[in-house]
Amino acid sequence: MASKPKQSSAKHLALTREEILQLRLKEAEDTLQAIREGSVDALIVETGEGEQVFTLKSSDYPYRLIIDNMVQGAVIFDGTGIIFHANATFARMVNHSHQELFGVSIDSFISEEDRGLFKALASSHSSISGGTGRIHLLCKDHHDLAVLVGMISLHLDDQYLHCAILTDLTEQNKYDRALAEEKFSRMILEQTGEAVVVCDRSGRIIRHSRVADRLLRQPTLHTYFQEKFHFISSEAGVPFGKAGQWDEGRSVIEEVLGGNTLHGLEVGLKVGAVIVPLLLSGRPLQDEEENTIGAIITMVDITDRKRAERALQDLNDSLEQRIMDRTHALLSYQTHLRDMASELVVTEQRERRRLANELHDYLAQLLVVCRMKIAQLSQEGWNPELKTEIVDIDKILNDSLTYTRTLIAELSPSILYELGLVPALVWLGGQFERHNLQVCIREEEKDLQLSEDCAILVFQAVRELLFNVKKHAGTNQATVSLKRTVSNELQVKVEDQGNGFLLSNALHDYTSPGKFGLFSIRERLEALGGSIAIESEVGQGTRITLVVPFGSHTPSEVSQATTSRSLKSLAPFSPKTIQRKGIRILLVDDHALVRQGIRGLLDVQPDLQVVGEAQDGLEAIEYTRTLHPDIIVMDVNMPKLNGIEATRRILLEFPTVPIIGLSVQEDKHVQEMLLQAGAVMYLTKNGIANELVESIRHVVPLSSA
Repeated sequence: MASKPKQSSAKHLALTREEILQLRLKEAEDTLQAIREGSVDALIVETGEGEQVFTLKSSDYPYRLIIDNMVQGAVIFDGTGIIFHANATFARMVNHSHQELFGVSIDSFISEEDRGLFKALASSHSSISGGTGRIHLLCKDHHDLAVLVGMISLHLDDQYLHCAILTDLTEQNKYDRALAEEKFSRMILEQTGEAVVVCDRSGRIIRHSRVADRLLRQPTLHTYFQEKFHFISSEAGVPFGKAGQWDEGRSVIEEVLGGNTLHGLEVGLKVGAVIVPLLLSGRPLQDEEENTIGAIITMVDITDRKRAERALQDLNDSLEQRIMDRTHALLSYQTHLRDMASELVVTEQRERRRLANELHDYLAQLLVVCRMKIAQLSQEGWNPELKTEIVDIDKILNDSLTYTRTLIAELSPSILYELGLVPALVWLGGQFERHNLQVCIREEEKDLQLSEDCAILVFQAVRELLFNVKKHAGTNQATVSLKRTVSNELQVKVEDQGNGFLLSNALHDYTSPGKFGLFSIRERLEALGGSIAIESEVGQGTRITLVVPFGSHTPSEVSQATTSRSLKSLAPFSPKTIQRKGIRILLVDDHALVRQGIRGLLDVQPDLQVVGEAQDGLEAIEYTRTLHPDIIVMDVNMPKLNGIEATRRILLEFPTVPIIGLSVQEDKHVQEMLLQAGAVMYLTKNGIANELVESIRHVVPLSSA
C-alpha cells in the first residue's frame, strides 16, 4: 500500500488554500495514527533526489511483532527520553492508553528516586549500560509498581535509541515474601521450646518442632500421630477415652480433627517404659474459609514442674506437720498454763481462806476471850486507877479485834464458804456501797449449788467487774443478775449504764498487772468449761455475761452415823447428873477457849447454868434432843453445819427453844439470815461480855425456866 501526495493536490485544485491546508493536516494525522497502530507498511516521501519508499514491513517487522506481544513491558525512547514505541504490556503497567504514550518523556513514568538509576542504565557511556536494576513505575492511579528493568542501547540512523524491557515484580515480591515467611515460620517451629506437631486431615505429621523428636527420641515427620504418641490420664493412669476425658475410643488427634479444642490437659506420654508428664493442648488447623484441614498439637514437658510440685508438697506436708505439732504443743502449753493459773487462783484463795481461818479461829477468838476475862475482872472491886487501866486494855483489845475482823474479810469472806454464792454477792454489794457504788443483786434462785472452785471464780470475777465499773464506767450504779439456764448452767450478768468501750479492746485488762482482769476472767472460765460474752458501745454502757457449769455439790452435812460422837465423850455433863437450876443454856461454838470464856461469864451468874457444849451444828441438834435446854447460844461460823442452818433445823423440831446467834463478824447480811432462820437475837463477840447475860435473861425470864 502506497500514498502519493501529488495526486491529492491535483484532485483538490478547486478548493481554497485554507481547505487544502486543513486537508493536509488531517491526512498527516491519519498517517501518523496508522503508523502508530502498525497499519501502514511503507511511506513514499518526495525528496530532492526524487521519491523514496520507506518500508515499515520489512525485515524488522517480526521483531516489532515480538516486542508488541511480549509479556514484559517494552518501551523505545531516544536520547532525550521521548518515547518512540511502547508495547501494550507497558501501557497496562502504567495504566495509560497506547496513544497516550507516544511523544511523552519516559521520565514521567519513573519514580523520582529511581530516575538516576534509570538514566544510568540508559546511558551508552555508563559502566552499567546493558545492566538491570529495580525501579518503581508511576502509574496513572498514583500507585507505584515495582519492576525489574533491563536496558538495551541501539545505534540507528546516526542516533542512539534505547529499549527498556520491564518485568512486573508484584508476583515475584509476593513469592519472596511468602518464601521468607515460610522460612521464618519454620525457624520458629524448629526452635520453639515446646513440642509442636502439625498434622493433616489424615493425622499424618507434616510439620513438627525439634523438641517433638527429642521427646519421643525418634523421628516423627511423615508418620501418623496416633501411632507415635500414646497418652494416659495423669490421674486415672489409663489411656484417654477410658478415663472420661472424651468419647471412648477416640484418640487425641481424632478429637481435635473433630473440631474440639483441648487446653492445658495434664497427661502422661509413654516413652518406652517411662511416663513423661505433659501439658497437652490442641486445636483444629483451619483455612481462610474456616474449613478444618489439619490439627495443631502442643505438648509441654512438665517433669521439672512436677518434681518441684512434689518437693513443695512434701515441704508443705512437713511444714503442716510441724505446725500441727507446734500448735498442739502450744495448745497443750496454753492449757497447762491455764490450768496452772486456775490452780494458782484456787490455791491463793485456799491460802487466803486458811490464813483467815487461822486469824478467826485463834487470834480473833483469843481477843474475844481476853475481853471476856477483862469483863470478869472489871466486875470485881478494884481501885479506880486499876479500873482505868483495865478499860484502856479493853479498848486496845477491841481495836485489835476490829482490825482482825477487817483483815479476815479482806483475805477471804467466810460468808462465801458458809452461806454460798448469793449471800456472798449480797455482802459484796454492801462493801461496794461504802465506795459509793450501788449494786443491785437479782437472783432467781437463792440456793445455787456450785462447786467451791466455781463459786470462788464467780465471786472473784464479779468483784473484779464491779471494780471496773467503779474505775472506768463513770456511773454509781450496777446490776448483778443470776439465773439457771435451760442447759443447767449458771448465768451471771454484770451490767451498767456507763461510758462503755470499744469491743476491740474488750479483752484488755483494765486493771493493774496481777489483777483479775477481763482476759484473766475468760481464761479461768474456759478452764472450768465456762465462757464470757461482752456487749458494749461507747456511751451505751456495758453488759458482761459469765456462764459456768454447775459442779457436783457435796452437801455440808455429813451422815450422822459417821459424824456423831458419843455425848459422853464430848460433853462433861450427863442428863442424869444435871440438877435443874435457873436458866439452862446450851453453848455451841467450834472454839473451846471461846466456850470456856462464855461459860466463865455465865457460871458466875446464880440464875444461869450451862448444861452442855457442842462444837458444830450437828452436835447442837443432838444435844438439843437430849438436854432440852431453855436457850441456845449459837456461833454462826462452824464446820460441818453452820449456825444458820443448825438454827433452822433445830427450830423445825423444837420451835419453842430460843436461839441467840454469835459471830466475830459485824455483818448485817449474816444477821438478817440468822434472824430469818428463826434466831431471836444476834450478838457480836466483840461486846458479848456486856450483852450476853442480860440478853439471856431478857429472852428467857427465870420464872419461865
